[in-house]
Amino acid sequence: LRALSGQPPGTVIPVIYGLTGRYKDASPDGARNTRANALRPEQLLLATNLSDSYLGWHVSGVTMDGSGDVHFALTAGGYERMARRIALSLRNRLAEGAYDGRGPLATTLTRTSTNNFEIAVNLNGAASLSGSALTGYEISINGFSSSLTISSIGVSGGKVVIVTTGDDGTSQAQVRNYRGFDPADSSNALGTYPDGTTIELFPIIVPLAT
Repeated sequence: LRALSGQPPGTVIPVIYGLTGRYKDASPDGARNTRANALRPEQLLLATNLSDSYLGWHVSGVTMDGSGDVHFALTAGGYERMARRIALSLRNRLAEGAYDGRGPLATTLTRTSTNNFEIAVNLNGAASLSGSALTGYEISINGFSSSLTISSIGVSGGKVVIVTTGDDGTSQAQVRNYRGFDPADSSNALGTYPDGTTIELFPIIVPLAT
């Protein structure tokens, strides 16, 4: 990269990449789902442990084609939305933008009472957070050997609020979303930015715990 860009030896070239997305409108087998679920945490780990490696965007909420054999292809509007996220992260890494293209970031999970949980969110440049009947979330009190039944989940007061059944009120709880090759993300918490554009909440790949 240094040679191709004409940079002198020793110049640090940051690597910015996106979270592995979706294989749309197909039925991936269990092995492919397992690989997708294993790959995404490794991408986060790479960004944490490798200097100048940066996970800058995701495709949750980006419209995909999914017709015929183009299971990874986006629609024209989808490419436009993804390009904006990429551009925001590039500008941010060059110190030209105040926020990146990852969207709002889930930070902590709190049990507010038995069967009631809140996910705190860093808006990451967004002016507000909204959403109702969110999809694809899993919450567990036994390390995801099984999941609690979610009776309602939506955004309130800038947080994702989850109401469950079956919680014992004392065990450590964990929450995650965006699972498998074709994640169920048809409804996600949505950050709205001062210019009116939107980016969905960055997927919770590594579970948050109470």
